Amino acid sequence: PEVSLKKLWKKLHDMTGDIITDLRSSGSRPHSAVIVFSSPWYFSEVRQFTHTADAPMEITEKLLEKFMEEEEELFRAASLERFRVSVDEVAILEPERMRVTLNGYPTTSIVGKRATTIEAFLYLSAVFGRALDDVKTLLSDQGIRLAGIQTSPMAFYTTAVEIGIADEGRVVVDIGDEITEVSLIKNGILYDSVSYARGLNFVARRLAEALSIDAEAAITYLQNYGADALESGKAAKAKKIVEEAVAEWQELLEEALDHVSSKGLLPETALVAGPGSILNEFMTAVSREEFRRFTIFGRPFTVE
Repeated sequence: PEVSLKKLWKKLHDMTGDIITDLRSSGSRPHSAVIVFSSPWYFSEVRQFTHTADAPMEITEKLLEKFMEEEEELFRAASLERFRVSVDEVAILEPERMRVTLNGYPTTSIVGKRATTIEAFLYLSAVFGRALDDVKTLLSDQGIRLAGIQTSPMAFYTTAVEIGIADEGRVVVDIGDEITEVSLIKNGILYDSVSYARGLNFVARRLAEALSIDAEAAITYLQNYGADALESGKAAKAKKIVEEAVAEWQELLEEALDHVSSKGLLPETALVAGPGSILNEFMTAVSREEFRRFTIFGRPFTVE
């Protein structure tokens, strides 16, 4: 409950440096990079702005900038409290303007137009400043240019917009090594994101304990299990361990779905991503019958 981001990052700093060094010395020799922050290294919030006038008003950049500045200041204060760090240890990222409507109609070009009501959704995010500064320095030392900074939910949202599924919507279940992030995308908006400390390594540690092997060997074992490359006896034993671990993971998934569904009933399609997607047990858990209570038409999730 009281994890120190500073102490945690100190341990991860050397690992990050090694990865970047290996990347630079590989055959691909990259010259630019995008940093994507996943939980717990970022804090985000979606804010809704509505402005109404008695008569049609012209939408100007000044009006939009004023709104964004006010919201950014409120968000900055919330970020400092969330990270429990000083003001110089938080880096506020550029706000992302999502769905905008004029008089109730969605539009992509708004400046210069006239309307009585403007509604906009804004994605605000902040990252742990020490991590950002360190990675920028590590990249620079290897001659790699920083091309951009992003948070993982916004990366999924941007992709959803580009491939045309943001309006239709998805529940994104990103199963990382240590953390699972659940994000809600619908009606062209990234509404919410919540995370919990269970991922693929949670299953691997259970497997390592049961089989008396080290963590690295357990990951390889899981990869072979996920690829149906184990003999039947070993596969059956691994399946029992995996199912028990995923059952615990599923309880926290239910809490996460309950949280994001407070913004409204969920799309029926769930996108499962990340290292955990190698295990069919995670897919089965997401599509369980009891989660139908969270979806728009009361049907279980269809998993992609």
